[in-house]
Amino acid sequence: HLFQENVAVVRKLGFPEVIMPDESRNDLYITLEGGDFQQGSKTSEKNIESTLEVVSEDGEIMRHCMCPGEGEGFVDQYKSLILYHNNSPKWNETIKLVIPINLFYSCHLRFTFRHRPTNPSGPGKNEKHGYSLAFVKLMNLDGTTLQDTRHDLIVYSVRSEKVKLKDAAYLRCRFLRDETVGKTMSDLPSGMQVSTKEAFTISTLVCSTKLTHNVDLLGLLKWRNEPKKLENNLRALMKVGGEEIVKFLQDTFDALFAILDEHTDIYGHLVFEAIVYIIGLLSDRKYHHFRPVLESYIDKLFSNATANLKLLKFLRQQVDRADEQYQAASLLKTMRALEYIFRFVVRSRILFDKATRGRGLQEFKHAVFTFFHSFNAMMLLNSDEKDFITPIQAAALQHFPSTFQDLLQVMDVPELSKVVVDFIECIPTHRMTRFKMLSIRFIVSNNLFRNPDARKILMRSEER
Repeated sequence: HLFQENVAVVRKLGFPEVIMPDESRNDLYITLEGGDFQQGSKTSEKNIESTLEVVSEDGEIMRHCMCPGEGEGFVDQYKSLILYHNNSPKWNETIKLVIPINLFYSCHLRFTFRHRPTNPSGPGKNEKHGYSLAFVKLMNLDGTTLQDTRHDLIVYSVRSEKVKLKDAAYLRCRFLRDETVGKTMSDLPSGMQVSTKEAFTISTLVCSTKLTHNVDLLGLLKWRNEPKKLENNLRALMKVGGEEIVKFLQDTFDALFAILDEHTDIYGHLVFEAIVYIIGLLSDRKYHHFRPVLESYIDKLFSNATANLKLLKFLRQQVDRADEQYQAASLLKTMRALEYIFRFVVRSRILFDKATRGRGLQEFKHAVFTFFHSFNAMMLLNSDEKDFITPIQAAALQHFPSTFQDLLQVMDVPELSKVVVDFIECIPTHRMTRFKMLSIRFIVSNNLFRNPDARKILMRSEER
């Protein structure tokens, strides 16, 4: 055998290429990079040992939360390597911390630095109370997590027995060096002082599917806490980069559809734009491998049974304003997102059908046919007079056939075939010949065309 038994499986330091919606992870990686410490009254350089602990705001040390290496057991504290006679140790040691989500907000990391004498019974044995301390809070004041970067921490010198670490009184102090520039430190506990000539640097990496670095995304995910900021949060979401959104795809869509349910009339149009924005992100080549993640979410985790009519409503409203130039950019994005918009619509209708035993089917079909009436009207717009409409019509030709597979789940073959025929007949014959031929090619290669009844209807249209 290539491997023996009990081989440790190591998770990637960071996120994998694809994060499935049901994947849960909350790992924090801390790297002790190094520091510079004062020699003090010693004649030779010190043997510095750094000790790391996860501590609650009440001073309680969290148990069994550190993993010094895969395959090792979890420990309460981590002690660094001791470099002999070195006041500027460079450790570069990485530790994984696994902290429950509910405790992450109230915990901080505490680092203590002590000299360890070569001879425990020698002159250094009485250095019991002389040590240095640094700490870092895991959460920022705005509710976001510590950024994935290097952090230069303030080092405090502790020279008094009166300083009790268990009290965690130092938490009212600042902990980052750039926070102290030009500021006085008047809130220090008795027995502690800033050691201005000492420094300590760590780097952090948060791999979490529940904690975010982005305040705009956090505002949306916790929208119920501040509903008055909902409009700003929805607009801000559409500026958040794809790197952060793909990690929270399920939570983001869950929040958007919850807002759509509760605030359709006020924020429905913004929710629709946000959904289109996220779908558009996944169409980017950089995030193309996340499309199966979106499909998995829709098929397995999406649970909103009432969204279908609302999505169709806002989709139709956009298409009805196709002749307004200021709407051109957003409508073009919507056409490119057409496939997944209809996936949401169809899945929502199927869920509603199961919950109500088929109630409201005629209302749903009426909404679908009303949309396609507007859709066909858009295709008839004269792009010679309004050239901004050409890219929109071309995108519609390209992406409309991708909706057939899903629509067949909620429409009869003759019904959908008639919709397709009406659409084809609305394409101007003297324009967009290339896109029209591509669209027809997609149609004849689709499962709809393989159905004999559909093929008869479609072929009669092509003969005309």
